[in-house]
Amino acid sequence: MKRPSDTIRLLIGLILLMISVCIRHYAEPYDLRNYPISSLGGTQTMNGYPNSASAVRFIGGMIAGSAISLRYGTIYYVAELPAAGAVRTLSRLASAGFLFTALPHNIPTLWRLHGIGAGAVFVGFWAIAGLQLKHLVDRFGPLLYGALFTLLTLPLVSYALLIVLQSAHENAAQKLAVLSLVLTTIWVSREIENEPAPAVAGSVECAQWPA
Repeated sequence: MKRPSDTIRLLIGLILLMISVCIRHYAEPYDLRNYPISSLGGTQTMNGYPNSASAVRFIGGMIAGSAISLRYGTIYYVAELPAAGAVRTLSRLASAGFLFTALPHNIPTLWRLHGIGAGAVFVGFWAIAGLQLKHLVDRFGPLLYGALFTLLTLPLVSYALLIVLQSAHENAAQKLAVLSLVLTTIWVSREIENEPAPAVAGSVECAQWPA
């Protein structure tokens, strides 16, 4: 059986590759600190230059991300790992979010749908990691659990707050929120696979994964 965490790593690798390719094809020098990731998918750059080369690649990456997110939920559910039903539902939310995120943020009629989609991706994977952490608290202990939950949550909450405040630092905070979500998700998605599978006829065993 394929490890669900392998699918997570594939998803993260794909998104990071997409970002790097889009930056290369962005129609002006991309300011990693001050430009939002969404600008890579805009029909125009932040300074108004036509940006079709980057936008097409961004849309392709979002569509692929949607498919992989959906696949992750299915593999996780079939493996009968903790909170399987909830994780499958949340992965579907994130999958739909990727599709809406593909919409260009700079088009007035689409920017709100784009923002809702990006929020669904963040919230979906934040909730998945949070649920998995909850099932790992006995093995991790309260200190490690608290540290990981803080790493997972604090940057995301800070980013959301800066958006509400319309702070000039919100785009820098976005990158930190993405980094914290990626790091926590990679670790927790692997560790949850070592949790005991549901007992059958009084037995308790872990899922068997290929080496």
